[in-house]
Amino acid sequence: MQKAWSIIIVPLALILTALMATVSVLVSFVPGGKPWQFACSRAWARGLLALGGIRVRVHGLERISSGRSYVFVANHQSYSDIWSLLAVLPLEFCFVAKESLFHWPFIGWHLRRSGMISIDRRGMKETYRALLAAAEKIRQGTSVVIFAEGTRSIAGEIGPFKRGSLLVAIKAGVPIVPIAINGSRACLPKGSCLIRAGVIDMVIVDPISVADNGRADERQLTEMVRGAIVKHYVNQ
Repeated sequence: MQKAWSIIIVPLALILTALMATVSVLVSFVPGGKPWQFACSRAWARGLLALGGIRVRVHGLERISSGRSYVFVANHQSYSDIWSLLAVLPLEFCFVAKESLFHWPFIGWHLRRSGMISIDRRGMKETYRALLAAAEKIRQGTSVVIFAEGTRSIAGEIGPFKRGSLLVAIKAGVPIVPIAINGSRACLPKGSCLIRAGVIDMVIVDPISVADNGRADERQLTEMVRGAIVKHYVNQ
């Protein structure tokens, strides 16, 4: 029964995605429409979670203060990580996403109109340029979410963080908030389009001050952030 429902909701999820993306793009042409665009993204994410029977339990939400910017760094197992973050984080933010996604028909256009930041990891120069653009967005008051592994995990382990992933926080001078996401791989594994019902547990760790830890040693800061996520992660 679960597998049959998983197959049924695929076209429903595609319809919801096309609908909300279209509305979001249209709203992007309205002056001051950014908050409405983010509202579309949040509604899309919550709709997909509801369709899939996925419940998100979040711990540590009180560690995030409204009215300030952060760099959120999370592990990445599944596309459902994106839905979960959009559904529960209590402020507006944008994602740093790989360049290839911006070449998808319509979706890439939507990502650009939504203010998402593309990162081309084929060379350090391109990566550095993208991270500087992200830092500028943060200085303008936008929070950013980074999947520092650079791709979704297949086996479930947390992979090494890409070099320079946290440079955006160092350049912007804002706190880094590590987020451990558990259970999303079971709901939508990499390589599958079938959404399965389940529970995603999200642990928001205490913010790490870049002013105290980041400027001297980026490598040490990266290890600190990754260690905070690993501490709260359960390989399922």
